[in-house]
Amino acid sequence: LNSNIKTIGTTCRASGSVVAAYGTTQRIAEVSIMPGTYIIIGFIDITISSNSIIIAHLQCAKEPTGSYHLPASRTTGDGGGGVCTVGFLETKENNTIYLNSYGYDSASYRIRGNLTAIKIA
Repeated sequence: LNSNIKTIGTTCRASGSVVAAYGTTQRIAEVSIMPGTYIIIGFIDITISSNSIIIAHLQCAKEPTGSYHLPASRTTGDGGGGVCTVGFLETKENNTIYLNSYGYDSASYRIRGNLTAIKIA
């Protein structure tokens, strides 16, 4: 228990950027986490102004061993901006969290993202 208390508030962060591939799900960033309870925050933006969809989707490498809610959020890229998604994960073993997105537009652009896991218990 004492070692777990010392790690509360620990953050794991990653960022990434990939060339969008039309019609394909792509991994933008990933973080490795140890056992515990986490708030997970993912943000995606694209490098063009487009009325096509932007999606941020959280996923685990292994099925979580506790409660979880890892949602996907979407918006359009019209006028710039991006999309944020926030999830919750409780795991009893080491795991990896992925931030994924999807190439909805056939134009040439990059998908950029930031992923943060904050240990709360």
